[in-house]
Amino acid sequence: MTSLLRYFCIGVIFLSFSTHCFSTPEKESLAPDTVSMSFDDYKKLRDKAKDPEKIRNSLFSYERAVIEGKSYIKKNKYIINFNANVYVTSYENRDILVPFLSSGLNLESLTVNGKQSTWVKDRDFYKVYIKGWGAHKVSAKFTVTLNAKIWPRNLYMPLVKIPGSKIVIKVPDKNIEAFFDKGVVFDSDVTETGDIITGYVPAVTGVNIKWLKKNTMKKKNPLKMNATIHSYASLEEKGAYCESEITFRILKGETNFFKIIVPNSVDILDVKSSDSGKPVSQWFTEKTPEGMVVNVFSSYKQDTSFGVRISYEKTEVKSGYIFEMPHLKPESVERFENLIAVGSGSNVEIGEDKGDKIERRDVRFLPAEIQKFAKTNALFYYKALAEDFALSFNVKSHENAQVLTMRIDSVEIDSVITKEGTVMTKIKYRIKNNQEQYLKIKLPESSKMLSVFLSGKEVQPAISGNAYLIPVSKSAEKAFPVEIALLTNKKAFGSFGFYSVYFPLDNLPVGELTWRLYTPLDYQPIYFGGNIERKVYGLSTRLSWLLSQLEENPGNLAYAGGSYSQNYEYNTKGVRKRFKKKFMVDDQFESEFISNQIRVSIPVVGNRYSFSSYLVSNFSPEIKFFYINESVKNFIAFLVSAFMFIFVSYTLIFILERKSIPEFLVNKRVCLILLCMAVFVIILLATFSFGINSSILNSIIVSIIVFSIFQNRQVSKRFHENTKSILKYLPEVFLVFLLLIILFSEGFRLTAGCAALCLLSIIFHALFQTIYNIISKIILKFTSFFKSKKTVNKTASIIF
Repeated sequence: MTSLLRYFCIGVIFLSFSTHCFSTPEKESLAPDTVSMSFDDYKKLRDKAKDPEKIRNSLFSYERAVIEGKSYIKKNKYIINFNANVYVTSYENRDILVPFLSSGLNLESLTVNGKQSTWVKDRDFYKVYIKGWGAHKVSAKFTVTLNAKIWPRNLYMPLVKIPGSKIVIKVPDKNIEAFFDKGVVFDSDVTETGDIITGYVPAVTGVNIKWLKKNTMKKKNPLKMNATIHSYASLEEKGAYCESEITFRILKGETNFFKIIVPNSVDILDVKSSDSGKPVSQWFTEKTPEGMVVNVFSSYKQDTSFGVRISYEKTEVKSGYIFEMPHLKPESVERFENLIAVGSGSNVEIGEDKGDKIERRDVRFLPAEIQKFAKTNALFYYKALAEDFALSFNVKSHENAQVLTMRIDSVEIDSVITKEGTVMTKIKYRIKNNQEQYLKIKLPESSKMLSVFLSGKEVQPAISGNAYLIPVSKSAEKAFPVEIALLTNKKAFGSFGFYSVYFPLDNLPVGELTWRLYTPLDYQPIYFGGNIERKVYGLSTRLSWLLSQLEENPGNLAYAGGSYSQNYEYNTKGVRKRFKKKFMVDDQFESEFISNQIRVSIPVVGNRYSFSSYLVSNFSPEIKFFYINESVKNFIAFLVSAFMFIFVSYTLIFILERKSIPEFLVNKRVCLILLCMAVFVIILLATFSFGINSSILNSIIVSIIVFSIFQNRQVSKRFHENTKSILKYLPEVFLVFLLLIILFSEGFRLTAGCAALCLLSIIFHALFQTIYNIISKIILKFTSFFKSKKTVNKTASIIF
């Protein structure tokens, strides 16, 4: 029976095979509305019909990362050599800078697609340039060293956020159990030389790897612990935001599982560890009749202490409400201490409503754990005396008042006016900003914005109506600079007339305003008005400015961007110098540092006048002045100089030439000198703003020189009358010598040194005449003495 069944099966198989081989295949008929084509043609049509790819947010993407390590022990050092392979897909056919390894690791070598490459270190990561479309393989080698004496092994490895990173470590330790914090680990593979640890890590910034021996696990002891709860509740307009730190102190045993019961009426926002060295690996909540249970797991078992920080909130519909402090209860503890602080960070009024089984304490002695949450906003501080305590507050909100969100500490304005009526202005703001997005600036009529710089970097302003909107930074503590340059077209200068310049300010208050105005050299302002005050200089400052007007110094140049723009240019050159690699010199690098604005320079040449004002608010600073041109100024300078020449010369002759002074003025010399000095000072101050100081000074010097020549001539006449020897020609010789010095002192440019030399000549002649008279008297006495002695001798000889 079995043989017959076997032959029957063989026959069926033979018939089916022969039918398939020898029968004529029929042509298969296609379904209606179908077309037969090759697979390549089908693929081309499919690619053509696909929707166009959307614009990518990134120029590249990570495919995966594989990090393999091999360990060995040498001289109490546990050395792990790693080889990391990062697979990257590029979507651009140009150089792309890609992070591939954390800068916290010691990078030893790098290859891209099997070829040696260079890298740059940028803050938290090592980065490499890859070029070309498609997939790329970046391979890096680094080494990590641990202490071989410490057990269990703990390794923290910082990572680049790459999804699906695989980590494989060959260790010489055998019979171990491994744990990955922020990852999944498989059972270790056992080999003859040691175990192999394999795990997968999600896109995180780091992973903590720990392994220990299975046969050295500690025996479980009964768990015994207590806890302390530090809570802070910040009461706001629409509810309360709370933070609690529960510190579990493990007195006996060890555990990595902790439970806290919170009321169901609150919403849990976050749960994390209070110690970065003991992170939370996982947490979740579950609702029970007793309340919401927060289950917290640590990365590994704890045997000393563990802190859990919980953030939660309780919302309220009404602006005024009664807030009841939530009860937090740690599970599996013998006892716990509950410390509570309450405060507010907004404009709400808090009053204690009810307190039972609670002890109030001084808020000045807040624990450090609560101060981290409360800072300086705590108003109440309590200690709970029992688990079923009651603490509630009456919260009443108030409407917020409008406060200043942006303030201008100072404004510096430099304005240069040309005689054609062009006004070029540079304005530098120093601003403190807390909330505003833009600085609103209205320009004067017929004005054009030239450049805008924020903290030394150019920005692009926007236009809203007739105002410019300049993007500003957020800095409430330290003021930052905003510098703008603008050009205004006004009327040209005439022979004389009034002129005004102004700059509109927004309603923002300004602490200090300084305005430096430069007018054309050919036009002299003689009267200033406006709503800001001109700076008044002291006598020393006036004299130094007066002397500076005699110098031919064209002045300095002020850049519209200020010193910050110069620093910006220097930094650009510094970056070029640091990155001299071939891959850094391309169009992308050039486009990042090329300025879009024109560097504007303002020549600060002209008559300078300074103005200032303090606490400027709700008005636009304006300067008005009356001016005259150069011809009118020269005519006034001629009249005043001629008057000063006559006045000074005649006064010197009256004072020093005693023979010409009337008798009634001889005893009034001091009064006359004081009067002349007073008149001189009054005339000088009255004409100070006309710009004719050099003319007045030259006329005074000329008058002194003329009087000195006249005085020397008078001395010569007296010498001719009283002296018969060759010494009578000494004043003429000295006078000719003096004239030659004056003539060759810088051509015909008179200086104060010439006048001083002339005055010294008068003193010299007077001193010479006094010495000459004394010597003449001495000689005369000796001559009379010898003559008398000679006469006596003659008389004696006659007698004898």
